[in-house]
Amino acid sequence: MSSILDSLDEYLARRAPKKRAPFDVSPPTGEDMDKINESIVTELSSLPLLLTVAEVAEVLRVAPQTVRRLIRDGKIKTPELGQQIVRIPRGEVARALGLTSE
Repeated sequence: MSSILDSLDEYLARRAPKKRAPFDVSPPTGEDMDKINESIVTELSSLPLLLTVAEVAEVLRVAPQTVRRLIRDGKIKTPELGQQIVRIPRGEVARALGLTSE
């Protein structure tokens, strides 16, 4: 009987998921974050002053629906250009990314 249980234990041990070692990645330092923010600001400055929902979604790497929800919730402010025309100022994208305070 014990040999059956031993075999079962061995079988279950082989089938158990392997434990993965945690990644050895340290968070960016303050200097690294400054470089990252600088590169983002440089990239944003090359964009048009007013962006479409699709363009903002691409910059933020989210779905267009997410950008529309952020606009609806007031987290991204847009000028009123008409009922169906939505354009997002470049500065709002920077603010949404936390690169500017206002």
